[in-house]
Amino acid sequence: QNHLISSVLLTNDDVPYENELLEILAIFFIKRPSYLCQIHLRLLAYFITKRPEDSIYLFSKYVENIETVNDPFLLLDFLLSYARVYINIPSGSMFIDLFYYLTSEFEEFKMSRLINLKPIFTAFIQSEDKNVACTAMKAVCNLYNDSFKLNLKTLIKYLHLLSHEPYTISRELTINEQLGLNSLKLIERMDKYPCSKLFAHEVVCSMYKFPKEAINILLKFSAQSEECATILATKITLWMDPSTSRRESKVFNLFLSVFRYPNLRNLIIHTDEFPQLMAALAAMH
Repeated sequence: QNHLISSVLLTNDDVPYENELLEILAIFFIKRPSYLCQIHLRLLAYFITKRPEDSIYLFSKYVENIETVNDPFLLLDFLLSYARVYINIPSGSMFIDLFYYLTSEFEEFKMSRLINLKPIFTAFIQSEDKNVACTAMKAVCNLYNDSFKLNLKTLIKYLHLLSHEPYTISRELTINEQLGLNSLKLIERMDKYPCSKLFAHEVVCSMYKFPKEAINILLKFSAQSEECATILATKITLWMDPSTSRRESKVFNLFLSVFRYPNLRNLIIHTDEFPQLMAALAAMH
């Protein structure tokens, strides 16, 4: 079988006996993973590009038996080099799950490969397939540190989708809600925010769905500078409306964060939402 696979010449777009060859590869991946080596890479490249879902399934079986393989990183690095194949297709979720599992369970793999995985995981957040993007965001949330380079425009785009999602009492989050919540979690971990009306607007609008996460971001935003706090005191004031914050108690902390700037006190008390905020705070106590 080794000789048969290694002798296939991939000079055309199609391989003769494709299904049969895939079945032989499956035997290696599932029953004899330690036999897989560099001579199989050319055929693997074919199946990764032509049949990516089948290929990622085989790699998941390979990982299940990874401890029986002397040098498993050869094939895994090869698969990683084909990340572009998976970024915009449904099986991209399996691709992310596989490499997240490896970083979670195998410290050696994490130490040596995480530096290469970071840009791949963050790129997958921009996937055209929302489920793939969501899977990547969850992985980044769990692995996040300051060395991850996030695309804030992409995260704001997902917040914008969230703001147009109708409110329901269902406990199961829609895909747009999942993307929005994970965007908030990632934004919350960032050190610095743009002093932007658009940024503040999208975060404030997300309060209707996820008030705690949104308010945590706005607290950091207002503390960043008086200029940022001014946006919340004069331009984006909807956060004071109890129907927006869903009467989240931490909104009072946000009010104090903005109110601590003397120049903004007279401005904030003359907003349309200020009386509503005071009434809501009085009702809480």
